[in-house]
Amino acid sequence: MTRKRVVIIGMGGTISSVLQEKGFVPSHSSSDLVAFLPEIQDIYDIETREVMSTDSSNIQPDDWVELADVIFQEISRDDIHGVVVTHGTDTLTYSASAVAIMVQRHGKPVVFTGSQIPFMVPGSDGRKNLIDAIRVAADADLAENVIVFNNKIFRSVRTLKLREYDLNAFESVDPTVIGDLALEIHWNDPTARRRSNIKPVFNSKMNTNVALVRLFPGMKPELLDQVVKCGYKGIILDAFGSGNVPIKENSLLPKIKEITAQNIPIVITSQCVFGTTELLYETGKLAHEAGAIQGMDYVAEVAMIKLMWVLGQEPESMEKITELFQRNYVGEVNPAVVDFYN
Repeated sequence: MTRKRVVIIGMGGTISSVLQEKGFVPSHSSSDLVAFLPEIQDIYDIETREVMSTDSSNIQPDDWVELADVIFQEISRDDIHGVVVTHGTDTLTYSASAVAIMVQRHGKPVVFTGSQIPFMVPGSDGRKNLIDAIRVAADADLAENVIVFNNKIFRSVRTLKLREYDLNAFESVDPTVIGDLALEIHWNDPTARRRSNIKPVFNSKMNTNVALVRLFPGMKPELLDQVVKCGYKGIILDAFGSGNVPIKENSLLPKIKEITAQNIPIVITSQCVFGTTELLYETGKLAHEAGAIQGMDYVAEVAMIKLMWVLGQEPESMEKITELFQRNYVGEVNPAVVDFYN
């Protein structure tokens, strides 16, 4: 019987870190980690490939493009059942979401994982997370970009890191995760895409000049001018409640109108982890009338990455930007919310 083959791509992070003089530093390669899992090597054929070895706080948007290219190469192979990426947890959701948007319509799992405790430290969660990620990549009837962590399977574009030390680091913004890992894999989301022979689509065109600005009481509208002066071509404004901004003292309405008139889109998302930017209040409706794009129920970080990708397609108008941004490609926005806004 032919054993299933999985490619593990190393990016560094806590899972690969070793304590050195100035703190934990990524040191182990993905092949080093696999060497500590002899039982897995007896079940699956494992290949390893290194893209980088770094703390995930150092990863930049150009690194997302490089990683996406490598994943596209590997997931396109007929002899591969799935891909695993080992990555630091701090920006794992950014990288996973960026890859999800750049590498679409693949017929196999792309699985990101990491750990809260270094692999070689007693009590590490790295060993189990990596084994679970390999199980999903090899055996799961799944064809999505996911995060496997602490016995759960998360859709990457709908996930946030909410805890720094707890082993249960991540949470889904959807009502439930895609699946749970126990002796077998238990599925919670019947809409999850299943394996197929479809060939992946790769589109890495991105304009990374998009800023994520978190609104706070007393924020001076001129701050948005400084963002534009820094060369940003799009802004995600993470606003209050259902997408509300101040319209009296320190009103943002004039700046929103002025900046969007320059064909620089401003997308309004909600600081609330759960919810959508519904136009329920005057403070939200007037922002939309001034030219802001509704962020629906996007995770703010994913909205930033999606707008980078949309601007990379060089849309010819603000209307086209809005159309592409609000279109659901890989589950980044709840389809029911898309239908509601349309």
